[in-house]
Amino acid sequence: MIIIEIKQKQYTKNLTDEMLEFSKRASEVLGYDVLQTYHEKNGLSELQLALVKLEISPLNWKDVKRYQFERKVAEERKSFEEAIAYVKEPKSFWLPSSYWGERKLEEYKKPIPEFVINKALQIKEICPGVTFQVEELERDPFLAAILGEEKVYIEVWEEPEFEGKL
Repeated sequence: MIIIEIKQKQYTKNLTDEMLEFSKRASEVLGYDVLQTYHEKNGLSELQLALVKLEISPLNWKDVKRYQFERKVAEERKSFEEAIAYVKEPKSFWLPSSYWGERKLEEYKKPIPEFVINKALQIKEICPGVTFQVEELERDPFLAAILGEEKVYIEVWEEPEFEGKL
């Protein structure tokens, strides 16, 4: 059975305004800016900080990967069963493997909903170094934001089973 709910991940800043003010004073008065730099980042990456600022909750990576795996298996099973229906001897044909294709956003030529593009625009404006890619297996495209080695799944569309469940 294919996973029918992909949870969202929450990045949060756990610092109070007082803690931020303290580290700012330490920088201004003492010239010690390490604490301020740490507090400003709060242990989050540049991409995670941008998502916090925009109040965007990315998709849970494990749920996305589990869904992609289960969809791939289901597509391969469907392809195999269709091939069996047309071929008498299964050993005599080659069955192509389905895979999740990855394309840079700028190379993706299918329509993308405006709400997805809006999130990408907001993220890019705050975090200019980010790039985007679309991953899909016939349908169910996922938009991922990538910065350095970090990949965060931002949105999924064309999947009625997820509507109202994200």
